[in-house]
Amino acid sequence: MTQNILLHKNGHILLSDFGCAKLIDETANLNENNNINTNKDVEESQQSAEERRRGKEKRRCSFVGTAQYVSPEMLNGEPSTPACDWWSFGIILFELLSGQRPFNGETEFLLFQQILKLNYKFPSNFPSEEAKYLIEQILILNKTKRMNGLKIKENEFFKEINWEIMFKFKSPLFDVNED
Repeated sequence: MTQNILLHKNGHILLSDFGCAKLIDETANLNENNNINTNKDVEESQQSAEERRRGKEKRRCSFVGTAQYVSPEMLNGEPSTPACDWWSFGIILFELLSGQRPFNGETEFLLFQQILKLNYKFPSNFPSEEAKYLIEQILILNKTKRMNGLKIKENEFFKEINWEIMFKFKSPLFDVNED
């Protein structure tokens, strides 16, 4: 997932391509970068996930992406939606502010159990109550209740950010030599 954290030339951090934390059928064709080759493969994978969820198929699943960032609904065989991306954003925000991941397990199976049980704790030195509240509103098992986009931007944690002009300015912590 760290390959999805980009640095813009003006010093701003950009997050991209959260859609990579998807369950796929092991029989799906992957290209050399472990990406699904076609939309047809994605559709078939999602159909297979739905069939497995209903108990009609018993195929094994694998991940494209990093298991730490997969949403609970993906673990339950549901198709990927923007809510999955907001879940991944919540994980990254937790990591950036605490220096650790919210969910841990010695194996992927144990990690997935922690995610499905929403078993995480904030470290005692977590820097902000506003950030805790924001993350608690993003890391919600029910994807329809999960905070997203505009609500995140309006959250108290981001109150000092003027989203309209943000990218017009260089990051104050980043000095770019434009040679």
